[in-house]
Amino acid sequence: MADDETTISVVGGRDEFLALGPEWTELALRVPGFQLPQTFEWAHASVQTNPLARGATINCVVARRAGVLVGVWGFFVFKRGFYSVAHQIGCGSNEEFGGPLVEVCPETQVIVEAIVARALTLADVLQAFCLLEGEFADVALQRHIGIGTRFTEVALEAPLRSYPTWEEYAQTLSTSLRSSVRYKTKQLQKVGNLTFCSANDDEFLSDITWILEEKQRWLDLRKKHHWLSGSKEFWICLRKFSKDGTNPEIFTLKLDGAPIAGFICVRDNTRIVFLITAFDPNYSNRSPGIILIENCLRYSFERKLDFNFGMAHYDYKERWSGGRRNVFSYSIACTQIGVMEIARRRVKSTAMWPVRKLVKMAPSSWKIWLKSALRR
Repeated sequence: MADDETTISVVGGRDEFLALGPEWTELALRVPGFQLPQTFEWAHASVQTNPLARGATINCVVARRAGVLVGVWGFFVFKRGFYSVAHQIGCGSNEEFGGPLVEVCPETQVIVEAIVARALTLADVLQAFCLLEGEFADVALQRHIGIGTRFTEVALEAPLRSYPTWEEYAQTLSTSLRSSVRYKTKQLQKVGNLTFCSANDDEFLSDITWILEEKQRWLDLRKKHHWLSGSKEFWICLRKFSKDGTNPEIFTLKLDGAPIAGFICVRDNTRIVFLITAFDPNYSNRSPGIILIENCLRYSFERKLDFNFGMAHYDYKERWSGGRRNVFSYSIACTQIGVMEIARRRVKSTAMWPVRKLVKMAPSSWKIWLKSALRR
């Protein structure tokens, strides 16, 4: 075997996963544009707290050249009914940018292709999420999609690094948005002392607890299911494992010391990405969220970072962003059993479409009965 030949293998088990940590961290330092969810710190926090880790095998597909780690992609492998799943390691929301961490070199695409090919042998179905369009993993998975699904979302971003001054970026925003932020800020300043905060270690636990409780309240009111139940433990672990203690970044807008809006964000070398947002409904008419967004954007600009608004697409994000990219999530059949499962999902989805349409069109008084009947 030539010294510069790339070898692909699978590292399995928790002890082996932990032993991979130093090399994984060193690899991230050699990749200028790495994303935080591709790091060992993120994977370690997920292994400690993600419910999928219970009863799952941890499999990391690794690429080495001359014995040096040049690529890695981690998965939880577990049984779900009659089939097995290789699910990309993540925090639980499936909303963070994913994909393998691979050293940038002329052979990067070849290395990613080899990692993807090996990952497709781990289980009956492979699940990977939030891959940016056109990046190496997205291109590789498109070649292998066969029987599977490719779900599309849009990520909005404020490309702050491309503007020499804050004023030049601000000029890209609508006059009505800028006027609204100034007016709402003055309104709140009349009520009390308004401050923008990036949580330090002393404030971290109280601020993140407030954000998650407010978000859960908002979800409960709308009867929406979400992954927040184990989220607090994940963010606490990530903070503990973070090398410089800056991830996750917790931003809050406080009135007389009490939070009225908050964001949970993550930070890497090029951007800040927000993942969870919350606000106090008692101040909804004062729009604390847009005031906090402006402060977060200024904070990012001062540190020469872009600001990404995450996966969910809302009009308020559109008003602040100046760029967008498609993001793809994959569910791919890797075996005949996997083909059967993907086919079953498609049949179920097709059969349920008219029923969902009926529920959507039904009078409000009927909807509760129809939904409960569908769950029986």
